[in-house]
Amino acid sequence: MSPCLKTIFIIGMFSLIITIGCSQTSQPTTNPEPVKPSAALSYDFINRDATSQAEIEEVIGSVVAGYLIVNDEYPRSLLVNYLYKDKCFYFPLITSSHPVIFKDLQNNPKVCFAVDKYTQLHWWSANIFGKAQIIKETALVSKWLNEYENVLGKDGFNYPAQKDLPNTVMVKITPETISGRKMTDPQNPNFAPRLPWITLSHGKADTDVAAKLLPVEISDSTLPKEISLNGVDSKVAESILKGVGACRLNLLDTEYPYSIPMSVMSYNNGKVLLHSNKKGHKMDCLRTNTKVSVDYQWFWNNSNWIGMYLEGHINIIEKPEDIAQVLGMGETGIPMAERMAQRMAVLEFVPEKIVARQIEIPLKWYSRMPGTKTR
Repeated sequence: MSPCLKTIFIIGMFSLIITIGCSQTSQPTTNPEPVKPSAALSYDFINRDATSQAEIEEVIGSVVAGYLIVNDEYPRSLLVNYLYKDKCFYFPLITSSHPVIFKDLQNNPKVCFAVDKYTQLHWWSANIFGKAQIIKETALVSKWLNEYENVLGKDGFNYPAQKDLPNTVMVKITPETISGRKMTDPQNPNFAPRLPWITLSHGKADTDVAAKLLPVEISDSTLPKEISLNGVDSKVAESILKGVGACRLNLLDTEYPYSIPMSVMSYNNGKVLLHSNKKGHKMDCLRTNTKVSVDYQWFWNNSNWIGMYLEGHINIIEKPEDIAQVLGMGETGIPMAERMAQRMAVLEFVPEKIVARQIEIPLKWYSRMPGTKTR
């Protein structure tokens, strides 16, 4: 294990916190005021890590991008622009472009909707569990598209083109339970450059430095040939896997799918290594079904964003000798691995499918993207 990897690994093991950095600075002339918390919401709220209901409502009301997650063979995830109105979430879905997601919603409307907001010192994460309603009636679809346009315009990245309108429905998610989590950045200089929203600098405006398309340079891809890339350039995929140090892990659960932010220990030979406590809901889900999906994000300047979705399975590694081997610690590292294994497990994610999309963010609503520095 290289000194750099050891540093990142030790930080991850002993801090047990997703580190958060300073995200991009928005432009004052285009920044609307954040949505103010309204009266108490009608759904149940689960408080995690001292995150208040008011904070989470501000997060979900002031961000316009989130992940729809549905139960299927894998927990399928779709990145969408959404409209938050009357305590519900709305977004258009082109059924011909996403037939599997559309079918899943018809078969099981119980979904998870994940919203993140990255600010100067914190990562706010909200998981919304509720039912999805598919609105098909032409008049109602037209009404909600007009509402959507008023907030986002027609250049939202999942807005239908004119030719797609006959195949467009609106999806309405009515929350039943929301779990909120706030994670704090310890300002670690070794890890900060690996965060998805710290693309150019740590604590400086991104307009002062040149744009950086990818997090790290890749000379030759080491992705296994059996992985389905679905049109993604292998060097782009591997650059994000090697260079980005945080992701969202999506899991299958009995009623709703489940999603959780995770720090990435390392990527090597086509496999992503994560760490976890041995106890908790995440591990309960994995011990029942190891098929998962993972979402990565990478912002590299004012208006560009890469979202990458992976399907695969998790190998749960708990024996000290296996932990030492997979981390490249060798036999001399087994005593340390024995101490770790008393309460920790290493999760080895093995990708089988990778899909990515490059998104251009309209400047007029850039200030409402997840990676915008607001406080």
